[in-house]
Amino acid sequence: MDSLLPPGKERKLRVLIVEDDPTLGKVLATVLGRFSSQVEVANCGEDALAVDGTTYDAVACDISLP
Repeated sequence: MDSLLPPGKERKLRVLIVEDDPTLGKVLATVLGRFSSQVEVANCGEDALAVDGTTYDAVACDISLP
């Protein structure tokens, strides 16, 4: 896929992972980080909502959070 940005000016994607399993959250962050993503992990829904005002390109959320 061709980038619309000049070489060396690619924008890092901001990704929020909402996952209550710390091991899985770390694995997902590591994998996404390899694709030049800026990754943040929230351990629960309350933590995810606390990032109010921050914009993300994608959010990966556990569908069975307690």
